[in-house]
Amino acid sequence: KGTVEEAARLREEREHIVEEARQKGQELIDEAENQGIIKRDEANRLHKLRMCRNGLQHPEKRQIPFDKATLEEWRDTVFSLKGEDE
Repeated sequence: KGTVEEAARLREEREHIVEEARQKGQELIDEAENQGIIKRDEANRLHKLRMCRNGLQHPEKRQIPFDKATLEEWRDTVFSLKGEDE
């Protein structure tokens, strides 16, 4: 019985950590848009990329579909945000 309870507790703890990380990524993208660092369409693409990446790491029924063209678009968006001096 203790093992089942411990497993349930660990699962809840993991879900809490995953949710915090999801919120942090979402907040960072939103903050970058609010500060004018990125444009709305770039923020939207980054949110889709974030959700897709999360879906690959934590598979669920509800996932964003993607194909090679979508991945290439996300790649181009990410690298276009790289600073000039980096």
